[in-house]
Amino acid sequence: SSSENAIKAVKEQVKEKVKEEVEKKKEEVKVKVKEKVNAEADKILAEAEKRAQQVKDAAADAAEALRGESELRAKQLEKGAAGKGPLAKVAAKKAAEKIRIEGDKKADKLVKEAENKAEIIMNEAREKVEALKDD
Repeated sequence: SSSENAIKAVKEQVKEKVKEEVEKKKEEVKVKVKEKVNAEADKILAEAEKRAQQVKDAAADAAEALRGESELRAKQLEKGAAGKGPLAKVAAKKAAEKIRIEGDKKADKLVKEAENKAEIIMNEAREKVEALKDD
């Protein structure tokens, strides 16, 4: 009968409408979850960048102090040899140069190690973010 067909048609429309609403809700939830994951990822990366920069800054400060110390020791050595004749002066100059070079090498090594550590910090953060996004 026509009333049964009408009821069937209404039921079908209701089913379709419910299906659409469920799909819409699913999409909204997916978007919210993605936004939360992205916010968490941004936070993880920002914190890692901050830590990495702190490591590099500390190393740069330590390297600068090391170079300063080396320069001071080198100058004291040269100054100490000033009144002791030309041979002592030449020997002091060579020793002072060696102190400066060693100081630079140690300072450079400190900076390089800090850069490596900063890179490790960032890589670990990136891995965390990837794991977060895979979930």
